[in-house]
Amino acid sequence: MMRIFFVVFIAFVTLSTALAQDTSYARQLINRLAGPEMHGRGYVNQGDKKAAQFIVQEFKKLGIDPLIKGYYQNFSFPMNTYPGEMYVALDNKELKPVADYVISPNSKSITGTFPLVYLPEAADTVPALLDSLKQIDYSGKFLVAPFKKINFRNEVPFKAAGILIPKPQVYWWASNAHELANVPVFHVIDTLLKDKPAELRLAVENKFIKKYQTQNVLAYIKGTQVSDSFVVFTAHYDHLGMMGAGNIFWGANDNASGTAMVLSLAKHFSQAENSPKYSIAFMLFAAEESGLLGSKEYVENPVFPLKQIKSLINLDMVGSGSEGIALINGDANPELTVKMEKLNEQYKYFTDIRIGKESCNSDHCYFHKAGVPSLFVFTRGPECREYHNLNDTPANTPLTRFFELHQLLSRFAGL
Repeated sequence: MMRIFFVVFIAFVTLSTALAQDTSYARQLINRLAGPEMHGRGYVNQGDKKAAQFIVQEFKKLGIDPLIKGYYQNFSFPMNTYPGEMYVALDNKELKPVADYVISPNSKSITGTFPLVYLPEAADTVPALLDSLKQIDYSGKFLVAPFKKINFRNEVPFKAAGILIPKPQVYWWASNAHELANVPVFHVIDTLLKDKPAELRLAVENKFIKKYQTQNVLAYIKGTQVSDSFVVFTAHYDHLGMMGAGNIFWGANDNASGTAMVLSLAKHFSQAENSPKYSIAFMLFAAEESGLLGSKEYVENPVFPLKQIKSLINLDMVGSGSEGIALINGDANPELTVKMEKLNEQYKYFTDIRIGKESCNSDHCYFHKAGVPSLFVFTRGPECREYHNLNDTPANTPLTRFFELHQLLSRFAGL
């Protein structure tokens, strides 16, 4: 009995040590990637480039070879940024950026004081009323448009200085920032407009970059038995950057956590005792938040034939896990899904695996469209609530089941 207890104790200590080591490394990575020197890994102060340089340093430390010369796959795209002033006030009450409002990412610089005009909610559903409002000249005025049906992301149908859209909550995005709109749009917390303030004061500075230079980071470990067949682990390392000076979107869960998982897997397979049977590629993509541009660039210009990819696992937001994981594209890739489920059943990593339908919501998308067997994996649980705001910090990213997911994925790669 004593011997059995000793063996169980040693196994527990070994597992606990491995857990501490893996999560400790991941925590170090997340703290750096979501730290102030990365500026939100976006397009202000070249935050994404600084993050890419850090990732390359990690691959070099681990002794992992570049998949492409110098590790970088370079590309460019137009991008609007907000590096400077971001001041918004209603009746002289200054609003808090991101907490109280966000600006549509395709908006230009604007400064001044503007009267507010409140449009009737019925215009959202009564075409005749909407058409009549479109004919009015609201030049020099901002319109408060309490609409749910009409989408103002790419076009404003009114002759106005700008639009305020009341929202119960706000979050920022970047996917429509590739060209400038004629009229600025702000999403504002609806309770701030409830008493109908009379005027809006603005001082907003944008900088449009016609060819923003960025890069994917690509590395690999050659398989010991099957070198021309790849298991690929991907994640996007970019985030939203900054919405005005000092307003940093840290992006700890989204997606420093996924980047940390890819690098943690790279560290695992770089150790001699874990040399993989199949070649493993580690792809960290830029510009996911800007419309999946990094993964699209890779699929259109692959380093090796896409048909050599045996399976691709995309990791995006893996900082939780108390309620299990989700396999997006699981329905479309039953063979991969069954492998995951069988491993989880054998080792009891998660209490639940939710199988999702085909969806083009992360970097697996273009690979899937090109016929690559692909899954998008994210963890589930209420412990990571912050999304596309200033509170997605390392402190709010507990890595609840990070070790378990790491174990599941490392075993999956050997099948």
